[in-house]
Amino acid sequence: MPSSVETTPLLHPEEENNNEKDQRRGRWVNVLLFSLLAVGIYVGAVYVRERVQTKKPVTGKQPNIIFIITDDQDATYDSLKYMPSVQKWLVRGGATYQNHFVTTPVCCPSRTSSMKHFPLAGTQQRSFNVMPPHGGYTKWIKDDLDKDYLPGWLKAAGYSTWFTGKFVVEYSLDNYIRVPRAWDVFDAFVYPWTFRFDIPVFSRNGEWPIIYKGQYQTDVLAQKTLAFVDSAVALKKPFFIYTAPAACHTTVYAGDIKNRPENPIDAVSFEPPIPADRHKHLFSEVELPRPPNFNASREDKPAWLRTLPYLSQQNATYLTWAYRQRLRSLQAVDEFVEDLFTRLQASGELDNTYVFYTADNGYHLGAHALGMGKEFFIEEDIRVPMLARGPGIPAGSVVTEQTLHLDLAATFTALSGAGLPRITDGKVFPIIRDLPGVKADSQLKRPATLVEFWGNGIDEALRRPFLNNTWKAVRTDDAKYVVHCTGERQLYNLPEDPYELNNLLPPGSTLDSIPSRKIVDRLDALLSLLAHCSGETCVDPLASIRHPITRKPLTTLAEALDPSLDPYFNNIAKFGFIGCPEWYDPVNEISAFDTNEEKRNAKAYTEQGGTTVFPGFALDAWSKVELQIVRAEVEALGTPLVKERWMEDVGRFLRDPKLRDAFR
Repeated sequence: MPSSVETTPLLHPEEENNNEKDQRRGRWVNVLLFSLLAVGIYVGAVYVRERVQTKKPVTGKQPNIIFIITDDQDATYDSLKYMPSVQKWLVRGGATYQNHFVTTPVCCPSRTSSMKHFPLAGTQQRSFNVMPPHGGYTKWIKDDLDKDYLPGWLKAAGYSTWFTGKFVVEYSLDNYIRVPRAWDVFDAFVYPWTFRFDIPVFSRNGEWPIIYKGQYQTDVLAQKTLAFVDSAVALKKPFFIYTAPAACHTTVYAGDIKNRPENPIDAVSFEPPIPADRHKHLFSEVELPRPPNFNASREDKPAWLRTLPYLSQQNATYLTWAYRQRLRSLQAVDEFVEDLFTRLQASGELDNTYVFYTADNGYHLGAHALGMGKEFFIEEDIRVPMLARGPGIPAGSVVTEQTLHLDLAATFTALSGAGLPRITDGKVFPIIRDLPGVKADSQLKRPATLVEFWGNGIDEALRRPFLNNTWKAVRTDDAKYVVHCTGERQLYNLPEDPYELNNLLPPGSTLDSIPSRKIVDRLDALLSLLAHCSGETCVDPLASIRHPITRKPLTTLAEALDPSLDPYFNNIAKFGFIGCPEWYDPVNEISAFDTNEEKRNAKAYTEQGGTTVFPGFALDAWSKVELQIVRAEVEALGTPLVKERWMEDVGRFLRDPKLRDAFR
């Protein structure tokens, strides 16, 4: 097995002349500004219509729906290219959604959003991390997240509901008896074996976990799913099957993560996924794709990213081996897809079944020298595969409109004939016209997306922690604007710079000194709106801003770029964070469009000299601070009093030089 130990540097990025780079940034700003004005990104009530023409189903039956969601599968390193059955049945036989994104690039929030599709201001969804106390199945139960969600809506529409595979992390030996509501059959992976491909452990409907000794995890999941199809067809009613293989997630040898030792990264060990024995010999000649951002220069990136060492040749060899292992682990998924479609065809249900295929988040392998993992704002992490096949979907079609995991539950309920749920920020995938109970504008184009993460990141190859990785971003078809909890900002012209190599807001720049000020002002306002929106504002953010002269709501970003509006947008306070905690807390964010009393108090606190940004702490020091100041009160953190006390304690910690230095 190749080692991930660093040796000599692999790449030495060439330094560019600063004047040339400044000139190039200026040209890109002009191109970006022109494209925004010319195209007119629609974020209001009027949208650009751009979609494939489809046909209605020929039958009057409610369609079956099967949802396949893999783990950590990339959309940018060609993993689908090596899955021939997926290519046959879903790519050539259905639709490819080229611009499908997750709103949080890590498993549990992403999976939750596909079943709940809260409004973007839904704090329950956002506060859902991977492990307790701010996430995991423990929090799922505590917050009753299964009280009003997708399988319940489909059951109410007459569907049988079936689940197998990975639900959320930490459905475990401690809590497996309490199964989530609304599933007729719930047969899930049990933690800590969730990512052990060689030790499949399942619990069916809360019964004693079963270890399938000597079998491969994906194969067991495949057999369970095929049995679901047989049983569901026999019921002679429409069915919804949610099947979630762990491939191609890293193999995780989990220790006592739940009790969070001072250095939580020591509680786990990561290795590339273990393939089935029959696939271990494959792809030995396949090389890891190396796009322009592989191990690329980071001189214009945030401070913590600039300080990372570049990947060595041995690091790159390890990443190539990991890439091959990922492809090998996906071969069992590909065989499962072949068996699934064959079974649907034999049952006579293929022509009345929608099959959706996606992943919970993307994955990077060497991009910007980050090693391998997810959790970042980069395209590799937020863009995921999305394929769909079913009645009315043209074979071999490509959809370029932006779609999200937030749209999945709305799409499934619309296809069932039940219309849209009562509260949703989701839109219906552009599949079929005139679905029952679905307004026309719920299928129109979404041109802007809020993406976010909170906490620390991990390099799963080198086991490096990345601190202060709390950020929020707004992505349009043409631009990505990122605000970090450390105060640093990034802007990318995506058509000209798809690999995000040239930050138009480089370190040391100020808003008054950059040629992109006009764009930043508008995108920051859009980010502030989406970050703390409610109701219709989440779907139509600019409509809440009225033109200061006409008093009419703004409908497009192109309209917002009117020079007469420059003073208005210049004067809107920029979005920001108070600090960098590792969970979502609305009090931690400052938005000019938020009227929450707690946040106004938090802003006043920072203006008086308090701060909770943690610059450059080592992981063990950050954990000590977190354990001492936060963990003891985490259960009561939802009350304003405790939040205020938390901010005071952390601010006092940072202002005390002796205490601060003791934890460096």
